Amino acid sequence: MSGRLSVLAVLACPLLFTGLIPWAVADGRLSVSSDTPTATIAPRDAGRKFVRLPALTYRFNVRANCQADWSAEALSLSVADTRLTLDATQIADVELMPLELRIPRRQMAPIALENFCLRNADGGAGAAQHQQPGHTDLQLTLPDVLSGQVSLLCQSDSDQQMSYASLALDVVLICADPATIQVTEAAENSVE
Repeated sequence: MSGRLSVLAVLACPLLFTGLIPWAVADGRLSVSSDTPTATIAPRDAGRKFVRLPALTYRFNVRANCQADWSAEALSLSVADTRLTLDATQIADVELMPLELRIPRRQMAPIALENFCLRNADGGAGAAQHQQPGHTDLQLTLPDVLSGQVSLLCQSDSDQQMSYASLALDVVLICADPATIQVTEAAENSVE
């Protein structure tokens, strides 16, 4: 049982905060942080509760180190169905790896929103429609919209070891200015 607990402690480690950037850490050998992208949405008619997010681009910083006398063989970063895999030549001798993943909108479920970015009777998006906690007039931060996972494969002469870390990913929604709705709606209706 204690073996299971130590594995769970590694996999379910708490988020550490460095400034405003959360870091997920596993074993002290693997850590990952991410920025928070913004997504602009068009004002919705009252009664429309679900919003489809546009494609999101997350920028990650990954630190991956194997213990002494071990070498990094592979690193994998994934969000939804999007994956980036690096081999030993791509991760050798790099202290901090900046990586980027673009998550297509078709890989994200619709988000349920209430009282945010609703059309007024005159067709605009008024501040009175934005009364949900955690946002300002035309901006809302949604926590834990997606999850990022990173894994590191380390190898010695006779053994292999895998480390894992995961990170909750947020997104900031911005309610579009009614003057730019046509541009936003055209982008939302485009096929990826």
